This record gives sequence, structure tokens and C-alpha cells, in this order.
Amino acid sequence: MLRTLAPQRWLLLLSVASAVLGMACGLAPFYAAYRMVLAVGDGSLTLPDTLFWTFVIVGAVVAKAALMMASTYLSHVAAFGLLHEFRRRLIARFNDLPLGFFSAHPAGTLKKTVAEDVEQIEEAIAHAIPDLSAGVAVPLLTAAFLAIIDWRLALAAIALFPLLLALYPLTLRLTKPHSAAHFLALTRLKSVTIEYVQGMKVIRAFLRSEAHYTELKEAIDTVASVGERYSTAALVPMSLIYAGLRGNILVLLPVGGALLLAGSIDAATFALFLMMGMGINASAMKLLFAGGTFYWRIKMAAASIETILGADPLPVSDDPKTPAGAAVRFEGVDFAYADRPVLRAVDFTAEEGRFTAIVGPSGSGKTTIARLIARFWDVNGGRVTLGGVDVRDIAPDDLMGRLALVLQDAWLLNDTVRANIRAGRPDATPEEIEDAARRARVLDFVDDLPQGLDTPVGEGGRQLSGGQRQRVAIARAILKAAPVVILDEATAALDPENEALILEALQELARDRTVIAIAHRLETIRAADRILYLEAGQVRAQGDHDTLMDDCPEYAQLWRQYEAVASWQLPTEEGQALAARPDAAVPPLEPSASVAPETPDAEAPAGPSLSRLTPLALFLALAGPMKRTLMRRALPLLFVESMFMGTPVFVTFVALHDAFAGVLSPGRLALYTGVVLACLAIQAVVNVKANRTLWCVQTGAVAALQRRIGAHLRRVPLGEILSRNTAVIEAAITQHATETNFVVPPSQVMRALVGPAVAFAILAAIDWRLTLALAGTLPLFALTVAWGDRRYRAVWQDLVVSLEAFGSRLLDYIQGMATIRSLGLGGDRFTALSEALERHRRVSIATVARLTPAVGTGWAVLDAAFALVVLVGGTLMVQGDMGPDRFLLFLVFGVAFLGPIGDAFDLVAYGRLLERSMRRVGAILDLPVLPEPTTPRLPASLDISFDHVSFSYGDRPALRDVSFTLEGGRVHALVGPSGSGKSTALSLIARLWDVDAGHIRIGGADLRDIPTPARERLVSIVFQDTVLFNDTITANLRLAKPDATDGELVAAAKAARCHDVIMALEHGYDTVVGEGGGTLSSGERQRIAIARAILKDAPILLLDEATASLDPDNEYEVRAALAEACRGKTVVIVAHRPNTIVSADRVVVFDSGRVVETVSGFTDPASLRAVLDRRTQR
Repeated sequence: MLRTLAPQRWLLLLSVASAVLGMACGLAPFYAAYRMVLAVGDGSLTLPDTLFWTFVIVGAVVAKAALMMASTYLSHVAAFGLLHEFRRRLIARFNDLPLGFFSAHPAGTLKKTVAEDVEQIEEAIAHAIPDLSAGVAVPLLTAAFLAIIDWRLALAAIALFPLLLALYPLTLRLTKPHSAAHFLALTRLKSVTIEYVQGMKVIRAFLRSEAHYTELKEAIDTVASVGERYSTAALVPMSLIYAGLRGNILVLLPVGGALLLAGSIDAATFALFLMMGMGINASAMKLLFAGGTFYWRIKMAAASIETILGADPLPVSDDPKTPAGAAVRFEGVDFAYADRPVLRAVDFTAEEGRFTAIVGPSGSGKTTIARLIARFWDVNGGRVTLGGVDVRDIAPDDLMGRLALVLQDAWLLNDTVRANIRAGRPDATPEEIEDAARRARVLDFVDDLPQGLDTPVGEGGRQLSGGQRQRVAIARAILKAAPVVILDEATAALDPENEALILEALQELARDRTVIAIAHRLETIRAADRILYLEAGQVRAQGDHDTLMDDCPEYAQLWRQYEAVASWQLPTEEGQALAARPDAAVPPLEPSASVAPETPDAEAPAGPSLSRLTPLALFLALAGPMKRTLMRRALPLLFVESMFMGTPVFVTFVALHDAFAGVLSPGRLALYTGVVLACLAIQAVVNVKANRTLWCVQTGAVAALQRRIGAHLRRVPLGEILSRNTAVIEAAITQHATETNFVVPPSQVMRALVGPAVAFAILAAIDWRLTLALAGTLPLFALTVAWGDRRYRAVWQDLVVSLEAFGSRLLDYIQGMATIRSLGLGGDRFTALSEALERHRRVSIATVARLTPAVGTGWAVLDAAFALVVLVGGTLMVQGDMGPDRFLLFLVFGVAFLGPIGDAFDLVAYGRLLERSMRRVGAILDLPVLPEPTTPRLPASLDISFDHVSFSYGDRPALRDVSFTLEGGRVHALVGPSGSGKSTALSLIARLWDVDAGHIRIGGADLRDIPTPARERLVSIVFQDTVLFNDTITANLRLAKPDATDGELVAAAKAARCHDVIMALEHGYDTVVGEGGGTLSSGERQRIAIARAILKDAPILLLDEATASLDPDNEYEVRAALAEACRGKTVVIVAHRPNTIVSADRVVVFDSGRVVETVSGFTDPASLRAVLDRRTQR
């Protein structure tokens, strides 16, 4: 960190120097007032003297404001520069780490480290360094100044500071046991929240969708519980410290009074020490709090940063070599994911310019081979060579430049279609980009997008269908035209027509190049020069197709299964389509299923939009169930505390009045000291009680707010969620809700109201003329605050947008690391992220530059009140209308009056940040929801009908005036080109969205009239894009049926042909699958998703290319299992292969979002194929 800080050291040194000089200027007004009082005492004060000292004060106030503004600006610029460099280093580091690192560390955790933990360093440096400087300078300068006047009282003024210094480490020791747990709880909440948002489609699709909401709720409750313990652990010593901020009066009052009674000092000196002594501890405490904050924030941030920077990178050769050609060779390669072996002694050569195919069962290691060539990991044994050079000895950029990868899970960057294609070769011309798009059949669908090639695709490309995403990824590879092409199930999500055309384009791309293809559709690799049959991580056989058919029984069996799958049809009963059976009826529903779902924090009563509420009304609305505790318990305690905080000042006033009147006695001195001690003790006790109540409100209100957001999201149309970046929604729960602070604002507001009100009444009693002078600057101060508020509102939206854009790009970078690395876009080369990072730095600096003058001016105007009081008071003293005793009394209370006003000024800045966070939370809670019916209806049958249905993703039409009917208890198919609306129709049946127009009915009941619990029991779905949660296999299965027995889980897994795969894992059903199921192959993930659907056993089964990721052997078996699961159910299948659905009762043909034909009665694939070809011609 010190090396990173070095370039900013001069800015930080200038910031420190400015802060120290500014604090020194802040002592000038007290010195001027003291000199004037002395001059009055010896009769030498004149009007020119008064004007002179007034100008000295004004000059000091202006100089202090300018120096403190400079200090603030310089420290922030240095901090932002440090942040920028730190983030660049962390982002670049990601590119050096094996992909296994990202499987072990959830994306939410890594995003938190780069985006938020690093931000802690900025706050520590930008704020702590000026505060540390002030904390050191003010006590030293004040003590030195006071020592010149009287060394004994100077020692008395700082006598309690060692005690406070001793108490502060105690607070650190008390909170330390809870800090690590709090940090871990926050980290887990982030990961769970990201999974919750990104997995919402799956959560909604299964019975009792609150199952995963429960995990989010538990993470929220853990943060609340640990957070409350962390925040209240040190309340007692902290209350003593707060009381001690005014506690030096306990020493100054008796010591100063004794010296006064002994004649060693005069009343003016006594008043000066009381006036300045009351504030000396506050500045000293800044040293402690800033130092402690700096230490803890740096420590916690450093721990998470070290997780990344301390991880073992993929080593880079000091003497990189250049490959001689494009042949790929594996030599005795062993590899394991952590403790799970995947490859064992793998040997093969993919010759230059030849086509090598790799086939085998799911989980056999095929995709691992592709990723080892790209050096996403390093081998455990043996070596991988390219052009005769070990890939570990090739410079990373050189290696990536020689490879073009189309991965099985096509991840698109959160950018436009055009930008995603250009990523293959950033210097490509527009003509070259469009040519690649044409060859990959991208142009066939972009005309239907709102902005054509310039249409944003969303996170991971989720605004496009699976087939469309795959085509964009293929276009990217075509554009890159690298000498080695690696295709990992590159056409799995394509319809047959486009697959045939794209295969032609890939064949053209592969000409004179080394091609390594992984495929389940064996027909696509039949003509390969060399085929490797992989099983259990070993190459069982290799050769061309004919050789393997003769010499490798496993390969021959795989082909037989493939051919069986290719000719597979839905089973029939005595030659007829699956008949409706007696159990093909609406299942009996529990009584509770007829009403809307309930959760403890589901929704607040309907009311006005949160965005239209005033800040105070919004604050109280977000307090939720803790509003009553806040208003009836916390605020009264804060009022009592504030009254006792002001009492010592009042006692000081009485003591000074007695001193100037000459009636102060030892007895009175002892009484006043005892009253101050009692008030401070009561204040400390009430402070503990008040803060304990406030932290109860804080943790309870924030947890309820977070749960409320989570529950609300379950009812928001999925399109509303998908149209927003995950990072934005995640930040609303984990950051903005947490920043909705119910502790600081009530405390500060109460002190800012009670203290000045009491002080103002006393000031008016002392002298109304000085009171008017003191209040004379307040209107100007209010105008300054309003000016600053306008400037803030003008820039804060830019700041929030830049931060959210950076967070979204960062999450995109982390989750798409495999694609990022395959494109050679790591670090600064991922321009979307580097530009977002740079923009956030510039916007942050611009924000400080615009706000600092307003803050500095506000403080200058507030401090100028002292100058005005000195001018008026000096003039009155010169004229003989006021004595120095009243003047000094007024100054003492003037300081007590202005102090809370200054705190309120700080609170205004804090309030802006608070309002920003509340508005971001309110924006999420204002998202529209899928309404629950006021008059619920239950379906009379399982018939599904679309009646003139239209639906759009934003401004992109997906379905246009679609009508068809699917009879209950039978099997139906939706077919058509990629992106034609098939998957959208399935999602609408599951009510992941509501239609824009028309009606979808089940058994005659509009979906919108069926209560959520009833609808959830009716429908089960297997998505094209498999989503598993970062939990055990058991937990992922039980999402469908939380009360399922172990036997039921095993039965479902066996039916989906994944039980043996699960049991082969070290921890069996207790294996944690990683984020998104990343520790499993795509085929293994798909089978677990199918098992989940089988376990749910809903009467309506929706299958969206459910077997696209399976090898032929498992696909045949799983299709048979699904066929059995389909019996007696209403089944809707999205499929690309006509033979799969030829015997379906009804086939609905989609094209460009419309139903172009509904056909039935086909008994052979050829006749159905002819119809499909005719109706989907463009």
C-alpha cells in the first residue's frame, strides 16, 4: 500500500500542512477577544482597536476556510488517485489468477472487495488524515497558547485527556471480537443477494418460492444480530468518552476557581480558559476517532484485498517463447479441481490445420481440456503445448491472440451486440464486424431489435435468447480468426436451420486452422480428422470415426445412443399420443393456497409512491416496524440526554456570573462542580440507554427494510429485474439499506435543536443586542446551506450513476472472466470497465471540487458570527454600554450556541448522503408488482390458452397477438427459430411476467386471477439456462419441495440419471456446487435441474430445451425419464429437433414473435420438418 501511496504523498503532505495552518487560524478569534477584554480592563480599548481585532478575526476565518477547503480537496484527490490505482491493480490481478479462484470466491465477495472495501481506504485517507492533523494540531496549539497565559490552567485543561486516551483502546478491544464476524456476515449477504437476484427466475418457478428467500432472510438476520453486538459492545466506555468531552470542566472549574479566589488569575482569564477548554477535548478526540477509524478500515480492507493480491497467480515466464505453428499437444496431463481429479494421464495431439473432436459422457473432462489449452488453469502434472512450446512459457497475450474460443456457456459482455462482436478484434472495421455478424446469422435477428447491432444485450447477454447469444459468440470467434479454434458445444442452443448454416461458416473459419471441437451432437464431428473418446478423465481411444466404431465399444455405444436419440419420439400408448389420465387434473389445494402468500415482512400497506415523499416522511416510512420504538423510546431519551449535555454549560455560566460579581466562594465552587459531575454521570447513563435503543432500531429497521426489498422483488415482473443491472439491485439491499442510518441523524438533530434553543434563551437574557448580532449571520448561513444543497443535487446523480456503472461493469468482468480472458481483455484492455473506473474517479473529484467551496463558505459564514459579536460587543464596551464580564459570558455561551449549529451543518452533508441512499431504496420498492387477485379463481382443468397475447421486453416486441390452446393432460411443442418467442411463452405460462395485452388462462382462469401459491403448485419448469445456487446439491433439489425426504431426493436424482454422478463426488449430496453450479459440468447441472423438476411433480411441466447439454447416452436415458414424468400431465416442450416432438398432440410454430401455424397429427419427422421449413422461411 505504501508503494501505491507514494505518488500521492505530496498532495497528502500539502493537505496536512493546510489543515494544521487552518486550525492555527482558528485560534485567532479567541486571542483577539481575550486581548480586547484585557484592553477594556486597563481602559485602553478604542474603536479602531475593535475594528482592527474584528478584521483580524475575519481574516483568520477566511484563511481557515480557504486552508481547510484546500486540505479537504487535496486529501480527496490523493485518496481518489490511490483508489483508482488500487482498483486497477486488483482488476489486473484477476486476469493472472486461475479460474478456480473465482469458483472458490463468489462474485459478490470479489465485487465487495474492489468496489466497497477499497472505498474504505478512500474514506480513511480523505477524512482521517485531515482529522488526524487537526486532532494533533488543535490540542497542542491550544495548550501552547493557554500555557503562555497560565501553565497551571493549561495543564488542568488537558488533565482528563490521558483518561480518555486510556478508555478508547478499551472500546477497540470490546468491539474486536465482533468485527471479523460482522465483516464475514456482510460478505455472505452480498453473495446471497447476488444469487437471489440472478436466480429469481428459478426461485419463482418452484413451489414455495420463499425457500431461497429464507436463505436471504437468514443472511440479513445474521448481519443484524452480529451488527447489533458489534455496535453496542463498547457503549459504556464510549458514553464515558462522550461525557468526558465536556468533562474537563470538572478540573477547570475547581482549579480555576481556586486560583481566582487566591488572586492568582483574574475573572477574564478564568472565562477564557473555560471557553476554550470546553472544546479542547473535542478536537483531541478527533485524533482518537480518526486514528481508530483509519486503523480499522485499513485493516479490514487490507484483509479482503490480500485475499486477491495474496492468491497464487498463474506464473508468467521470465523468458517467454514464441510457438512454432499451431499444433496442440497434451503430454501426460493430470488435473484436479481442488481435491476432485478430472483428468488422468491424458495424451493426444491436435495437429496443425486439422479438425480434432472430443466426445464422451458429461463430466468426463472435455470442457476442462479446452480451458487448459487456454491456460485458465495450470496442469497438476504433465504439460500442454502449443506449437511445441509449453503454454506456461508463452506470454499470456500471445497465447490468447492465437486462440479463438466459443465456450459452452456463451457469456456476453454487458454492452451492445456490435461491441460484443468487436471484442473478438477491437481494431476491426464496421464492415468486418457486419460480415462476421452475417456469417454467424446474427443479422437474421438484429433487425427485430430496437437498435439493431447497437442494442444492449444486458448482463451476460440475458436480453437475448440462448441461441442468439451463441450466434453472437460465434460471430466474435469468426472475427478474431485465430490460428487455433476451440469450440465447446458451440451450436448446442441453435435450431437446426441456423445450426447448418453456422456450421458452414465455422467450416470456412476452420480452413487451414487447428480446430478442437467438443460436441454432443455427434453428427457435427463425424468428419473430424481425429476423434478422442474421453471417459472418467482418460482418453480411452482416438482415431477417425470408422476406426473408433470398429475398435472402441464405448464410442460405438455412444453413437447408437445418439442415433436412438436422433430418432427418439415421445412414447405413445398403442400408437396413440399420450392420453389424458384421471390424474391429469388440478391437484387439491391446501386452504392457505387460495390466498396471497404471506411473509413477515412481505409488503407495507399500499400508499403513495416513496419517490414522492419528503425526506423526513421517507425516513419514517423506511423505519418500518421500528418507527414506534424510535418515536416513543429513543427520541425521549435523546431529549433527556441533550438537556443534561447543556446543563454543565449553564452551571459554567452561573459560576462565571458569580466570579464577575465577586460572590464566588469555595462552597459554591464545590456545589457547581458536584452538579457538573452529576449531570455528566446522568448523561453517560442516558447515553448508554439511548444508543442501545437506537442500535436496536437501526438493526431492526434495516433488517426489516432489507427483507421487505427481498419480498418485494419476488413479486416484481421479471422483466423489471432483468432490465436493471444486478449490482444496482444488490446495492439497494446490502449498501443503501444499510446506509439508511437511524442512529446518527436523530442524535444530531436532537442535540442541534435542544442545545442551541437553551443557549439562545440564555444569550438573550445576557444581552439582546449581542444576540441579534450572533443571529445576524444565520440567514446568510441558511442561504449557504441551500446553495450547497443545490450544488449537491446537481452532481450527486452523476456520482451515483458512475458508481453503479462501475459496479455493474465490475460484476460483468468477474462473472464473465472465462470469456474476458479468452478474448485477451484482462485488466485495462477491458475498456468498458477501465473507462467506468476512470469516469468514477473524474466524477468523484468533480463532486468534491463543486461541494468543497459550499462547505468552506458555510463554515466561514458561521465563524463570522464570532467576528460580528466581537465588533458589536467591542463597540458597546468602548461606549461604556457593556462591561467585559457580560461580554465574556456571552462569548462562552456563543461558543456553546454555535457548536451544535456546526454539528447540524455537518449533519446537512450527511443528510444528503442519507437521502441519496433512501431514494435508491425507494426506487426499488416503487417497482411495480405482479398483483394478487382481489377475487381469486382456481382453474377448472389443466387446459392452457393464449388469447391475443402480446408482450415486449422494454421496447423490443417478443410476442405479437398470439393465440392458441393446449389441451390438458397432453403433450404440446413450441418450435421455431432462435429468438422467435418460444421461451418467452413458457415464462409467461409460469407468470414470470404479465402480458402487455390479451389473456393467458389455465382451466379458464386468467393467470392473474390465480393466487400465487396455487399457481406455484401447478407449474414446474426446466430452463434452457440452468441456474443452481451456491449451496449443496440437497439444498438445490429441495428448492422444489422443501419437505422432501431423502428417499424422494434419491428417487428424483435416479430418474434424472444423476444419482451415480452425485455419489461419485467426495461429499455426495452434501457437495457444494459453487456459484451458479460452477464446480459441475453443464450436463451435470442440467440433470440436477431436471431432477428438481421431477421432484416437484407439478401437473403442468414446461421443458425449455431441457436436454441440450447432455451427452447422447445420458440424453437418451433422461428423455425416457422425462417421458415417464410427463404421463398424465400437461406438457409444453420447446424443442429444435422435429423428431423429438413429432408425436406431440399439438405443435405451435413460432416465427418473429407470432404463431404462424398450429399443426398436429404427424407421425414422421420428415412431414413435420417440411411444414416447419415452409412456415419459417424468411
